[in-house]
Amino acid sequence: IEVCDINSFSRINTEKAAINFIPLHGVEATILRQPYGDVCIIWSLGDCWFNVTGDDYETTLAVAQSMEAIQKIN
Repeated sequence: IEVCDINSFSRINTEKAAINFIPLHGVEATILRQPYGDVCIIWSLGDCWFNVTGDDYETTLAVAQSMEAIQKIN
């Protein structure tokens, strides 16, 4: 799980990944399915963005859906 603000830097491998979109926490999340099996679910809320990565889509999605903000996001 990665939580970043607008000043953060991260690299996400999109090469050869299958890309889809789903609704998550009231916004559109991006799903990257890597050819080697990893799944990344990425979305933003306010000035923060989130990346949940795992090796199983259902588990990764369940973790992303279970996340809640514990402080106000601008």
